Amino acid sequence: MNALKEQIVAARVALDRAKNGYEEHLAWEHMFELRRQARAEFALERGWRSYPRTLDLRQLKAGRWLRFDDLESHYPELDHADGFVSVDSRRGKPAALVSHSYADFEKCVAFADRHGLNAELLSWS
Repeated sequence: MNALKEQIVAARVALDRAKNGYEEHLAWEHMFELRRQARAEFALERGWRSYPRTLDLRQLKAGRWLRFDDLESHYPELDHADGFVSVDSRRGKPAALVSHSYADFEKCVAFADRHGLNAELLSWS
């Protein structure tokens, strides 16, 4: 993961140095690919895989898929959340939400406690 982090930093520098719209577009595409790779590595280390569609807190707590119209509304502690599913089941059981949150970590921990979940502060986030 360290080499990938270094590539992401270099891609960010390239993005800042882009001289025109085309260079900026290429830099963003590269950045998105590196982020996808980082998500995949992060998930694999935990026995998960990235889930490209909406994964809701209620689905995570239930450990199963729910109809879309049953999904709960937005929580301020879960912002820009990426969903992950377990790799050991055929369909992929909801396993985790990783969120970029603007809330204090203490508020995120309290939120997780209220919902019977664990909160982990990632060192590289």
